[in-house]
Amino acid sequence: MSGIAVRQKAETAFDLSGICKKEVIIEIMNEMKFEYKFIQDFVDAFTAVIGLNMIVCKNDKILAASGNLRPAVGQTILNRDILWQSMQSGLNIIVRNPGKDRPCWNCEKNDSCKYFGEIVVPVKWGNNSLGALGLVAWDQRQKDYLFENETQFLSLVAKLAKLFVLIVMEKIYHKRHITLKTQLDGVIGLISEGLLIFDQVGRISYSTHAAQKILESTKEELESTSLEKLFPGINVNDILYRDSINLDQYLARMENSLVLVNSTPLISEENDPIGGIVSLVPVKKNHKSKQKYEQVRRSSFDSIKGVSNAIMEVKKKARQVAKSDSTVLIRGESGTGKELFAKAIHNESPRVWGPFITVNCAAIPDQLLESELFGYEEGAFTGAKKGGKIGKFELAHGGTLFLDEIGDMPLSLQSKLLRVLQDKYIERVGGSEPIFIDVRLIAATHKDIEEMVQQKMFREDLFYRINVIPLYIPPLRERLEDLYLLLEYFMKKHTIIQRKKAKRFSSNAINALFKWSWPGNVREVENTIEYIVNFEESDIVELESLPDSIRFFSMDGRYHQGLPEEFVCTSNINYGQKHESPEERNKKILIALLKEYGTSTEAKRKIAEILGVSLATLYRYIKKIKQQGHLIN
Repeated sequence: MSGIAVRQKAETAFDLSGICKKEVIIEIMNEMKFEYKFIQDFVDAFTAVIGLNMIVCKNDKILAASGNLRPAVGQTILNRDILWQSMQSGLNIIVRNPGKDRPCWNCEKNDSCKYFGEIVVPVKWGNNSLGALGLVAWDQRQKDYLFENETQFLSLVAKLAKLFVLIVMEKIYHKRHITLKTQLDGVIGLISEGLLIFDQVGRISYSTHAAQKILESTKEELESTSLEKLFPGINVNDILYRDSINLDQYLARMENSLVLVNSTPLISEENDPIGGIVSLVPVKKNHKSKQKYEQVRRSSFDSIKGVSNAIMEVKKKARQVAKSDSTVLIRGESGTGKELFAKAIHNESPRVWGPFITVNCAAIPDQLLESELFGYEEGAFTGAKKGGKIGKFELAHGGTLFLDEIGDMPLSLQSKLLRVLQDKYIERVGGSEPIFIDVRLIAATHKDIEEMVQQKMFREDLFYRINVIPLYIPPLRERLEDLYLLLEYFMKKHTIIQRKKAKRFSSNAINALFKWSWPGNVREVENTIEYIVNFEESDIVELESLPDSIRFFSMDGRYHQGLPEEFVCTSNINYGQKHESPEERNKKILIALLKEYGTSTEAKRKIAEILGVSLATLYRYIKKIKQQGHLIN
């Protein structure tokens, strides 16, 4: 085919939208005009590297050119020019013999052409030609170089044509993005609801002022973090790859409040997830949620009183467990607060918006426990209600089921419970249809389950199934430094309930309370305070005001009355297996109170009042324990 133009289908078609609207084409061409300096600089640099002249036209004008072609910039391209032909046909054109090859026949500058050879490709967007780009040989040396590497140069120029379009489109999209973001800021600024926008990997890209206020964070802090880090328990993929998910059941715990989190994905025209939107509603401002908020506030880890190392360690472990869905077995003596811990775990978990259902396995007769847990169908047994009854497992769907005193569950029912935990399905008594349940199980017992397993009174496989996360709540006698806080807390609670004035304890009464081993634990402390508030008329609680069990134990010769002025609780007392000197016990009590109330002057006055000593005495004791190496700021 020597002596004629070689015409090929262009490689430069770059379809960004499928259908190119006229206004979009105009916008691209205008943007190419604005980017002429960049294109000219690029053309000059490219020519310096390859040693060939380059020319770029936009519509009917020369936009950029290099070398001997530079004076043509800004001129109108001639009718039937090779650039014009490539742009009109959308095809690549190669001219090896200017003036003789077919594309040159109708060119207006055919008789005066100074070119030695030319490769031209159209610059296209979709099916629309926006211009053309050519490599030109100005002498024989350049011509030889051009056509010896014809295939490589043709491919290179085609890629450059695509690159120019990409650069222009990027500028257009950037301008549109800035415009859209400005408009979005203006519109969303009028919305009082807290909103977060995040991308496909969960990074927060936008936050409203209301969201910043709700989350007590700055715009910079929020937009440099991820959704999953901000709300542990949310899985971004759950939002992106499911049909419009609603996270009504996710209640996020902020430092000073609870926030109801709702989310929905953002889907592209190609039906791909590109991110999502989160709305935030403070629970306190949602009248439907006030009752739930109060319930959560009353049953959180913060409501579990105590600053001893023993109780703080359990609370720390339980907080970690709360974030997961793992089964928990809470162990501890009666009255230690196992149910309170179970509620706190539920209320600090992603299931907080779901139900918390409690079943006391020891309080329900064996023959009724199965129907209580799993429900029953109509006619399942004599006396069954018409229409049947929903069981506790179904009631707890989406939330938590707390099986208290699971050690009292009959063996016949343990096998069915094991199957439910493994399969996540239940069957009502008298029914045959499996019912799916989504329930987190928390169990509790005061019994020695390991011993029961050895004696075949408790199924070994069930024990291992529920003992995934074991928690042990220490008895009060092992964290006696928390007793002061509990006494004060329950005194305040019951004097408010009974509308009475708060009372103080005499030295003898305090000593008696600390001497007592508290077999009923925290529950017994509350019962004792309620007893005192009911019967004590004066403002001071004396030894005689205490319940008989504590008072008689203190008066049978094992208790010695009288306290040194320095402090309280001086008698040598053996608390179960733990023997402590009075000095060691006093030190723990004071440190616990300082942790609870702080070290300000006002706090120390409060502590001195609680202990029944003068402020000067308290300062002497603080100085003494500081000298022993204890840091009290």
